Amino acid sequence: MWTNGDICPGCSKPLNKDEDIVVCPVCGTPQHRECWRKNNACVNEHLHDEGYVWTSSVKEEERKETPNSEPSFTAGERNDARRESADPYGEEPRSPFEIPSFAYATAIPPEALIDGIPAIELAQVVQTKVPRYLSRFFRIDQTNVKIGWNWGVCILALLFSIFWNPISLFFPALWFFYRKMPKIGALVLAGALFFSVANISPSDARLYYEIKNASEQVMENSGIISVEQFQEIIDKVIQKSGYTSEELKRKNVLNILAHAAIFGLAGFGDYLYLGDIKKRINKARKTATEPAQYQRLLYEMGGTSLGSALIAAVVYFFIDTAVKLLVISILA
Repeated sequence: MWTNGDICPGCSKPLNKDEDIVVCPVCGTPQHRECWRKNNACVNEHLHDEGYVWTSSVKEEERKETPNSEPSFTAGERNDARRESADPYGEEPRSPFEIPSFAYATAIPPEALIDGIPAIELAQVVQTKVPRYLSRFFRIDQTNVKIGWNWGVCILALLFSIFWNPISLFFPALWFFYRKMPKIGALVLAGALFFSVANISPSDARLYYEIKNASEQVMENSGIISVEQFQEIIDKVIQKSGYTSEELKRKNVLNILAHAAIFGLAGFGDYLYLGDIKKRINKARKTATEPAQYQRLLYEMGGTSLGSALIAAVVYFFIDTAVKLLVISILA
């Protein structure tokens, strides 16, 4: 996809056909092999998550000079003459269900197979942040390394862990629901409920009831006790409470396990996502009787669902509250 005259981004020297040139499989950047070896990676690797796609400056000038010439296939661009090859039925074009070129901004050719699935079909299910996820799926397929890193799974959990411990699997579960993986999301929510309830100790239960009783007394004497006096009462209750060494040890262990679970989900999130997409595509292939129906099913099964994440959050809140109150009443 490059030609003589293009500049190597690693050393800023021209690229020549008789030199040892390598091309990045993710962004399409050509570079001298020595420049690749210096970084042990593509010189533009830091731009991969942004969906960066290299373009030839020489070919761009040629296109400007001959605007009426026939379009040629280049990495990261759709080509009407070849797009049928990505269709499992090999028939009619994909319109109106195809991914726009601005969304499919990756150097991975649309017909390239990733774990046996054409890249364009994976893109039709992902729909949002296509370049980011296709590059990750491509890496998994080429290197057979299932572990990576997905900030979307863990970023909120890690941020909240700064203010509250132990952190919960609640936030990673919402990402799975958002990406339309309800089964995995439900399992992760069950884990979040476990950590939430297991973190309750007898001291927590006693503190809860002491604060509750103090609040009821204040409500009965609302005309006598001021806000400052109420705060003093609550402060005294909290000062009297304290965790035993066994309780603190158990809370620390649960916190470490919760962190490990979240890091594990972040590490295997992309692999789980790819596996779930493959199941959806296979289901669509078995269900569809014509190409148009197949494309429609891919779009309906794919994309994101903020509504599912919100519903899951509300349901979890009510279940978590009810179970906590039950456990507190037992421990107290």
